[in-house]
Amino acid sequence: MRSANLDERRWTDPTKLDIRRAEGGHAAFALGQHRCLGEWLGRQEVAIGTARLFARLPSLRLQPDEHVELYGFEFRGPRSLKVQWDV
Repeated sequence: MRSANLDERRWTDPTKLDIRRAEGGHAAFALGQHRCLGEWLGRQEVAIGTARLFARLPSLRLQPDEHVELYGFEFRGPRSLKVQWDV
């Protein structure tokens, strides 16, 4: 399923981390009869967790000019995520 999320005909620069990406859906929880039963819970954990994080640290942002490298085949994620915020 990983390759489904890398289709350049559907997403602009699919390997780039863009948390504001608005185009297309994704196949992170599979599709059709193979859909993950924990999809709803996983989506809620991410939505609530990020909302609370940004509510507590409103100026949190990626460090300027910092390259985010994604790795992994089945479960992709950043090797590191360097951020900064104003106290």
